[in-house]
Amino acid sequence: MANLYASLTELKLALGIGTTDTADDTLLTVNLEAASREIDAYCARHFYQDTGTRYFSAENASTCFVDDLVSVTTLSTDDTGARSYSTTWATTDYDLCPVNAASRGEPFTWIDLTPNTTQAFPTAARAVKIVGVFGYPGTLPYQVKEATLIQAARFHMRQHAPFGVVGNADMGQLQVIPKLDPDVALLLSGLRRPGAYGI
Repeated sequence: MANLYASLTELKLALGIGTTDTADDTLLTVNLEAASREIDAYCARHFYQDTGTRYFSAENASTCFVDDLVSVTTLSTDDTGARSYSTTWATTDYDLCPVNAASRGEPFTWIDLTPNTTQAFPTAARAVKIVGVFGYPGTLPYQVKEATLIQAARFHMRQHAPFGVVGNADMGQLQVIPKLDPDVALLLSGLRRPGAYGI
């Protein structure tokens, strides 16, 4: 499994499991994967980097909203509707925005034209092609790591809770409901991308 937001060792320490105890390693890794992907879904973004090609539909002739973007290798457009993407833009044709995102350790989320360019975004569906690095720049936000450990621990507890209940009648019972932990939601509140469910 790849792109986990916390390590197996970190989760074991959080759960009080000895790092030499490997009995539940497979299950714990699944818990980390589930928690990491749930965080992606909740935030409507992912916090790892992915190099590849993606296609976008421009909002208008001067603005194109994109997935979280770290850097652009090439930007090209399909100006004829043939899906040939034969127009390759120079870096002087566009600005990655917000303009100060990189200095804050945040991704770019849209592209604007520069003042003197002669280019324009075609507004047909998927007429903009970007080859580059997508995702979240720099170091993983500490909130994401902490949220992953909390949620993965919750998933792990749930799997040991028949009918969603842990404990016993004498010592008290705790219901473990399969949902996003409230502390996780709080930690991630400032990292959710506009358009994430619930926003």
